Amino acid sequence: TNVPDVSIADARYVRSSVTANTTVRGDLVVEAGSLKVAASARAFNVPTTLTDATSIVIDFALGNNFVVTLGGNRTLEAPSNAVAGQSGQIHIIQDGTGSRTLAYNSVYQFVSGATPTLSTGASDVDILLFSTRSSTTIDAALLKNFD
Repeated sequence: TNVPDVSIADARYVRSSVTANTTVRGDLVVEAGSLKVAASARAFNVPTTLTDATSIVIDFALGNNFVVTLGGNRTLEAPSNAVAGQSGQIHIIQDGTGSRTLAYNSVYQFVSGATPTLSTGASDVDILLFSTRSSTTIDAALLKNFD
């Protein structure tokens, strides 16, 4: 049985409304009650550009990969729409001035409880890797100083 094309955002609906072995789209299939991506599909997610502001709030429903260029000292707030099991990365770029800092909401948990500091050179790039343990706990690690 085929159903109309749906977006990934509609996956919860698809999973609950179709039966096993149903083709949802050419690369999406429901098998044994779970939505699966066919082996021939390429899984990638174009980074979502975040708005630079004093408080940066990410909507995790927009994807898994994000990028922001810091124009001042900022705080990464708790994300909206966090779902357990979601993982991704945030590219954090220093502007042309550099020396920008980033504070983190308490939902972000780091290795050994040590909050990392960003690379500080002008145009430095760091990558914050994250894995969502629950809607209120996000495990994270910072990879630093990419050129």
